[in-house]
Amino acid sequence: LIGVRHTMARGDAARAMDIIDRKLKRGKKAVDSAWQPLLGGDVDNFERLVGRVEQQLADCDSRGLSAELASLYGSRVFGVLEIGRATGTLGRIHESEIIGAQIEAAVRDEMAITLGDLVFRRTPLSAAGDPGDAVLRACAESMGDKLGWSGQRKREEFDAVVSRFPTASHAGRISESA
Repeated sequence: LIGVRHTMARGDAARAMDIIDRKLKRGKKAVDSAWQPLLGGDVDNFERLVGRVEQQLADCDSRGLSAELASLYGSRVFGVLEIGRATGTLGRIHESEIIGAQIEAAVRDEMAITLGDLVFRRTPLSAAGDPGDAVLRACAESMGDKLGWSGQRKREEFDAVVSRFPTASHAGRISESA
């Protein structure tokens, strides 16, 4: 399925599986996942979750991101915070809306392999537009160090992401170039 909206994806995928089962004459229906929580969605009380995240970030400049982190990761947020404690990356990246541990988690757990993956798909960095060169360079450095990128590769990844944001003279690209 290509181009499905997030809110419709589960239902569209279930219908696609029904069609596949019918065409392959399997005669069985896939398990209904309508009531299965998404990964990290097993949260009974969101406010309590946010409070627990705030406690763990009490001494960090990222404490104000507690609700954002809880919203993004749900119950999985504690794994991200554990990564941050282990690597000393609980602080914000250049006063941005992400913490260093999110970069580590994106590479380690979410298969991010380009800076574009991180900025446009794994974090909210691009949600309000261009987060700025300092943030993008810091992310390219951090991600590149984890993935063994050369200085040249870090610059290429940075340039590829910057080219996707509109400027006064450039409309930006919607997607990554092939």
